[in-house]
Amino acid sequence: MLGQSPRSKRVFGALAAAFSLLGSLVALFYLCGLRINVTPSIPLGLYVRTEGAPAPGLIAEFCPSGMSAEESERYRGFGLACPDRNIPLLKPVVAGPGDQVEFSVVGMRVNGQLLPNTAPRRIDGKGRLIRAWPAGQYTVETGKIVVASSYHSGSYDSRYLGPISMGDVRSNLRPLWVIQGLDFTKVPTTSNNLQTNYKTDANRLSTAY
Repeated sequence: MLGQSPRSKRVFGALAAAFSLLGSLVALFYLCGLRINVTPSIPLGLYVRTEGAPAPGLIAEFCPSGMSAEESERYRGFGLACPDRNIPLLKPVVAGPGDQVEFSVVGMRVNGQLLPNTAPRRIDGKGRLIRAWPAGQYTVETGKIVVASSYHSGSYDSRYLGPISMGDVRSNLRPLWVIQGLDFTKVPTTSNNLQTNYKTDANRLSTAY
């Protein structure tokens, strides 16, 4: 490049090498079934893909479809993993087929148990209107799941998206190594009696994820 000093060349070369290494590591992690979570919806850390259908107690990696895809674009960054060229969402599965789920202004109930930090908001952290899923009691249909984060009150999940099609789920994940805080919230037992503990020290954050 004309006019570029040797120092600038070294800097650009180092940056190019760093980005190349980072891209290689991400690709390697993906091929090994590993995911790095840096969003507040679930504990920060490393998650690993597991076999089987989505079920309570697991983390669903999914690409919203239909109207949900359009509405969720503002909360998902650019990427190549989903058909709409946005990144997938990672959310805890809290209910599966046959479970009773109630959506209300105070939060989501699964089989009668209120999930902490699941009350929907009228506006997101940037002051934009956000549409909650219609209030009422639902039986989760075959081929559907409900996802919600009790870990972060600003999570963008089924309180806005409603039930998720299992066909939209790319992978089921479980924690491999995560950073936990000192304060924890226990997610109520769901239909298969699985329980997960999540910290709550990020609940004060206001942006939906």
